[in-house]
Amino acid sequence: MRLRRDSESGFALVIVIWGLLLVAVLATAFSVAMRTYTQATANLVENARAAAYADAGVAIAVAALLDRRKTNSGWRGRLRLDGMPLGCSIGSEARLEIAVQDEAGRIDINFADERLLVALFQSAGASQGESQAYVDRLVDFRDGDNLRRAAGAELAEYRSAGLTYGPKNSEFSSIDELEQVLGVPTDLFRSVRPYITVHSRLPGIDVSVAPRPLLRALAGDGLDGSDSVDRGQAPPVSQLRPDLSLLTTLGVRSSGRIFSIVAIASTAGGARFVREAVVELTDQQQAPFQFKTWQRGDAPREQPLAGADPLPRC
Repeated sequence: MRLRRDSESGFALVIVIWGLLLVAVLATAFSVAMRTYTQATANLVENARAAAYADAGVAIAVAALLDRRKTNSGWRGRLRLDGMPLGCSIGSEARLEIAVQDEAGRIDINFADERLLVALFQSAGASQGESQAYVDRLVDFRDGDNLRRAAGAELAEYRSAGLTYGPKNSEFSSIDELEQVLGVPTDLFRSVRPYITVHSRLPGIDVSVAPRPLLRALAGDGLDGSDSVDRGQAPPVSQLRPDLSLLTTLGVRSSGRIFSIVAIASTAGGARFVREAVVELTDQQQAPFQFKTWQRGDAPREQPLAGADPLPRC
């Protein structure tokens, strides 16, 4: 009986040990899960804070544009319309980078003179013949007829290329539709993307608000500096086309109504958020502006802002 009692006691001890191990494992798993949940929640909160700051950056830019229209001096006189980013701080919580681009400084792929489009593609590295072919296909994509231009492409050419779609036969509604044009290389599209628009509805560009890399590309490295509209997100136009007369011939004056805005918020907690918007100023007193687009952008790699450090308050 003593042996039986000793055996039962040993068995009970094993059960107790296994029970303690199970409790320890469960406690560890619960602790890890809670830490993961807490960290995920903190990340969500920090990202939400960055998004709110970026949206505030867009609001600051719109207010500056409205103020500029009234007083010709927006955002304490610092507002630029050529896409050059300006920075400000929100105390120690975050910093904002705000870039405003007058759309008249970009090339409208719906209304631009064909010579300007050819020059743009050439400046991105295409030959004269390739550039003209891209323009022919671009025009065939957007025009309402089925008549193929010399180097263009209509429905038959899209079908021969194995594509399930054809030309849109109407205006581009976004610049990303340029990627759907038959034969336009992706790297070429990425190179010219920062310098094209569908909002200006102008045959040329206003050189006073055009991005500096675009002016250098079209005018032949005639400007100093290396400022970029998109802070390095897209490769700059690389091969310069020395044709100063083109800018003079196709120069236009901006109406000062349509602007693209990029606001990048960086928080003290390490979150980054990009808000992109296109806003049109109106003549209505009750609704002085309206957004034409509103979307999240891709966060660029960290780059130092030009200007004084520390940044001024927003």
